Amino acid sequence: MKKLLFFIFLVNSLLYGGMWGDSKPKIQFNADVYENSESKGYITLEVNLTKADSDNDTTFHIKTSDDSANSDDYTAVDKNFTIPAGKLGKEFNITVNNDDLYENDENITVKITEHSDNVDDGDSLNTKAQIMILILR
Repeated sequence: MKKLLFFIFLVNSLLYGGMWGDSKPKIQFNADVYENSESKGYITLEVNLTKADSDNDTTFHIKTSDDSANSDDYTAVDKNFTIPAGKLGKEFNITVNNDDLYENDENITVKITEHSDNVDDGDSLNTKAQIMILILR
């Protein structure tokens, strides 16, 4: 009987974040890699919570950094966003500069660098995303 109760507690903890489901939601990108054509002019990313916080807004900070793309290729983002209380996610755009230069496909790194205390980023979650800008010829 003790083994069965421990097993139920363990499964409940893994699936629901605790015996009563009172753990903090985790914050993460909804994808590891986003692909977009330079000609579109922007790319939409989304940050999600694993469960909605019905009582508190969730703020998080996004920062982009150059990889193979540079500041001539996109508009850098370094700002806060808010997921309203009761909601699961927030979409935002990164502007991509469509130029006439012949280039290979390029990458930008996007990170969640800070977040409010009502969420947990965990150790293994997707708090960093890679954007691939596809150059269509």
